Amino acid sequence: MKHIIILSFLFSFFISKAQKIDYNHFDKKLFEKILFEQLNDLRKSINVDTLVWSNILYKEVTVKQVSIVTKENRLYHPDLEKMWKDSTRVRNLISNESEKKFGVKTQRSTFDGPSMWISENIYRGYNFDVTYEELANIVLSAFDKSPGHRMKQRGIYAHFNKPGLASCSVGVVPNSKIIFVGFNFVTVFREE
Repeated sequence: MKHIIILSFLFSFFISKAQKIDYNHFDKKLFEKILFEQLNDLRKSINVDTLVWSNILYKEVTVKQVSIVTKENRLYHPDLEKMWKDSTRVRNLISNESEKKFGVKTQRSTFDGPSMWISENIYRGYNFDVTYEELANIVLSAFDKSPGHRMKQRGIYAHFNKPGLASCSVGVVPNSKIIFVGFNFVTVFREE
């Protein structure tokens, strides 16, 4: 019986990944999971360190950035300056998360708080009659065609042999097939 339940779960999971996307019922969590896994697969294939998902980065930065561009239906990078530089709150949260995950203290500056570096990729696409896996491939391929985005997507974010943090989010413009995808990447500078 246990094997039947497991097989049923696996079958339904693979069927959902193979079906064309219904943008009126877009499975945001499934797409984000597939997209992040494909990013790390790409990074492995080019012998670059893989990234670790950051819930703090996701909630505090990536979701907010994608929400802004989706609401405005406009492709750009909303200003991170106020959130990132003027306030140490988000950096403190990311630092705490990193320290819990890896057991290594974050370097701190007396003036700026936790030392880290953030970068961002934002994508806009539409009218894709594809599966979630195919859409993830389209997004990653689009980033690879832009030198700046390619550099961020393939960059090294590890520090002292501990991985960098990242997250991705997606927004769908209501009543359309227009999507926005955002990635944020963070290098946490750690103490030796």
